[in-house]
Amino acid sequence: MRVTPARPPAPCDRDPGFAATLKQVDDVYAKAQGQVADKRMVDAHATLEEARDLMADLRRRNGRQDEAAVRDALGRLKSPYSRLFVKFG
Repeated sequence: MRVTPARPPAPCDRDPGFAATLKQVDDVYAKAQGQVADKRMVDAHATLEEARDLMADLRRRNGRQDEAAVRDALGRLKSPYSRLFVKFG
């Protein structure tokens, strides 16, 4: 099954805010992309933290109550990019 905002996987299929949250995340990514294009890396990093928080909230709403697990899953994605930011930011 292809996951889309209109066809979320269980348990997100019972979350009335699922599509709206994904739209917010998409908007945050678009904003960060513009900041990167303008070479505003510090701003882009802060903006992407907003997406991280939105996704953590989505996971909490859908049964992931373990804050550390939610943040760690997102942190694993962030770690390689943070090293690049330090090197090239």
